[in-house]
Amino acid sequence: MKLLIASRNRKKIAEMRVLLERDISGIGLELLSLDDVGFPGEIEETGSTFEENALIKARAGAEHSGLVTVADDSGLTVAALGGAPGIYSARYADDEGEGHSDEANNRKLLRELAGVRDREAAYVCAMACVFPAGAPLRGDPIVVRGTVGGEILFSPRGSNGFGYDPYFWYEPFGGTFAEISPEEKNSVSHRSRAIALLAEELGRRIAEQKDEVWAEHIGRLERAETVSCPAAEPGFTEADLAALRDGLSGLSEKRRRHVLAVEDMAVRIGAVYLPGRGPELLLRAAALLHDATKEYGTDRHLEILGRHGVRPTATELAAPKVLHAMSAAALIPEQWPRFALPQVVSAVRWHTTGRADMSMYEKIIYLADYIDDSRTYPECVRLREMFWGPDPASMDPAGRAEHLRRVLVASFDATFLGLAEEGRPFHPATVEARNWLVMQR
Repeated sequence: MKLLIASRNRKKIAEMRVLLERDISGIGLELLSLDDVGFPGEIEETGSTFEENALIKARAGAEHSGLVTVADDSGLTVAALGGAPGIYSARYADDEGEGHSDEANNRKLLRELAGVRDREAAYVCAMACVFPAGAPLRGDPIVVRGTVGGEILFSPRGSNGFGYDPYFWYEPFGGTFAEISPEEKNSVSHRSRAIALLAEELGRRIAEQKDEVWAEHIGRLERAETVSCPAAEPGFTEADLAALRDGLSGLSEKRRRHVLAVEDMAVRIGAVYLPGRGPELLLRAAALLHDATKEYGTDRHLEILGRHGVRPTATELAAPKVLHAMSAAALIPEQWPRFALPQVVSAVRWHTTGRADMSMYEKIIYLADYIDDSRTYPECVRLREMFWGPDPASMDPAGRAEHLRRVLVASFDATFLGLAEEGRPFHPATVEARNWLVMQR
């Protein structure tokens, strides 16, 4: 889901990007600035409170871009100054002709506080999120406020941060916001606290609208038998895939052998059904990631899914080998963002259950996982022989498509037989996948 940050302040955007990706990363966020969407001019902040100004900016960005938009209005409030600089924090010194800079604002602040002993202050951040018509999330705007208390020093300390940070003393860390590390600041800042509250509210909305968000997350793939893909490398290289393979060292040896065997099988099937350099790389990535969370326990799967606003159904909790596909897909944009492409994420998401109208990438990874050469179960061996025996590469396009359809139907039938013998429930997506294929004859 694309999310617009309604700002051009590069330091603020960088800070917000870190915080948003920390707290709201589970649905595949692509963060954009006003410059990224070609927003003309500046947004006039005419509100009388932080909240009003945040809403003004978020609404302006959403109306221009059609994207879910987050905006904040933040500043410093000093009790002895009646809450000033307040909403005028960024332009505090403008009325004195000193220009629009952090240095000028800090000079004025010190003049105003000359001789004042009570230097209690607080950073305040109001954050608004607006959902325009047609966006993947719906509903009224979300508005939250985060604050952090401190006091203003008589002289600056530190070189990190921006704005009033060199003068803002934060007692729990024993330093100013310009002395502590960015990571420390982001753990307690007003903006961090506002974003945490926003993430909580967004999580509720995502949970209520899970199906729409999930569809946006994995992309709406073209449903033709062959999904087009550029011949060029899709944003990652063989070196990136090699690093991904090296990361498999955390898996058990048995699981690692299986993952590498699925990669090999996916490439072989892809050479018949999705030839080309681009599709091969996408299939390799999906194969390497498909079991990334397979060895996690149920509690960890549920923690990951809950954190990303996905709540498994009762059937998904009872059906075997489902949660790891869901949690791995949810983690890809967060842990492996280079590979967070719709073909990869959806192939990982549906590799255990399948679904109606599967894309070719989904079909290949599903089948490769079933018939890879590490599988010795009788039904896996039978399906492997069924697929490769007639040499699908020698068939015409219509014959190849029909051959794949028949093998996939046979795989679903074998799955149903095994589940029935074990007394396990059938996942609805698997039933729909099988029925859809049967009706394509």
